[in-house]
Amino acid sequence: MWPAAAEAGERPAKRLSKPVMVGGIAAAIAVIAVLILVLSGLGSSGSAGAFPLVSLKSPDDRTEIENLYVTRIENARGRMAAHEFDEALVPAAEAVRMDCADAEAFLVRGSIYRERGDLDMARAGLEEALRMQEGYAAAAAGLGWVDLEENNHDAALERFEQAAGMD
Repeated sequence: MWPAAAEAGERPAKRLSKPVMVGGIAAAIAVIAVLILVLSGLGSSGSAGAFPLVSLKSPDDRTEIENLYVTRIENARGRMAAHEFDEALVPAAEAVRMDCADAEAFLVRGSIYRERGDLDMARAGLEEALRMQEGYAAAAAGLGWVDLEENNHDAALERFEQAAGMD
């Protein structure tokens, strides 16, 4: 207790720790980034030189291989949602190796590695997704989460701000 508060019989006001504050700010920025993605058509336009994700194409406009690719991505996401991370890596790794692989495959694989706690592999996958599609907000936000898990709060905040500013 603080001396002034003790004398007055009051409890001192609780102060949030820096990690809690940064985490709250990062979560708010991540929510904003997701809203931006949703409101802008899931970032399908991207930045100059970026290409639309295969999964954003109409199923009728996809090739047979692209439909198989999207199935693998969805399978990996479903297994990740079920916390079956080792099983999720199999279709994600298959998707990454396909000729039609785009930034989404690397995002999914990086996200699985992050959930498994393998932050080096997560960072590598997410950086590759961002390299493949500059302006891919989901990849930038994923890197922010990796930075946050590594307790690199300033870098995390910078990544979340970057993601929020992407189309």
